[in-house]
Amino acid sequence: MPIIKLSVVIPSRNRPNLLRKCLIALNKERHLVFEIIVGNNSSLKYLEAYQGIRDEFKIKLIKGKKKGLYKNHNHLYKSAKGTHVRVMDDDHIIPSNHIFETLKFIRSDTKAIWSIGEKQPLNPKWPKKGRYPGELTSGGFSDNLKNIDDCTAIGCGSTIYPIEIFKKKIFYIERYKFGSIWLEFGVRLKMLGYKIRVMPNIFINHYYNENKRSFNDLKMNQETRIVMILFYNLIFKRNIK
Repeated sequence: MPIIKLSVVIPSRNRPNLLRKCLIALNKERHLVFEIIVGNNSSLKYLEAYQGIRDEFKIKLIKGKKKGLYKNHNHLYKSAKGTHVRVMDDDHIIPSNHIFETLKFIRSDTKAIWSIGEKQPLNPKWPKKGRYPGELTSGGFSDNLKNIDDCTAIGCGSTIYPIEIFKKKIFYIERYKFGSIWLEFGVRLKMLGYKIRVMPNIFINHYYNENKRSFNDLKMNQETRIVMILFYNLIFKRNIK
């Protein structure tokens, strides 16, 4: 049986209260986790709160680059020392035995990229059974995936990567601080020959609140959507064999 050392990395910005709830749930399966690293991209006024969380949960707290979500993601991936890197959002709360169940899938295919679906308890329009990550379409949006065992569906805050990907210096595009850049990453990884799979019937609880987003820029969202359209139609589609 392969030895899995799971590095859990959590980008966080100005939301120490949410982060603490995330870590309380994660701490219940701490014995199954190799390391927990939080990338603190917050304003200076939150520094003491994040340091308190670091001391309370005995995690590694690293200073973010203050240049957006994707820069913070990449900084975390470069800092991980495990065999696999699991990214989580700070407003995620994992259910009981979640890490234990995900490790089963990782061991079944250690070279695969594993994405995880989510439930949104605060969103009445979200399906109660949960929803899997979507795939990039020609219109620049994400849509339902077609093959759970071979897809381009990356969950920006809920995917597990073999560390070799980051050792090969394959990272998110950092040109945009926020927006739908994660959709490009999944497509690019598939083009590079990596298999992306989604764990069936495995979900995290995402306590997403539109009014409590750490950053929201409509113009940037629209611009990255256009970039996704161009990437899909001019690069990815032309490489489909």
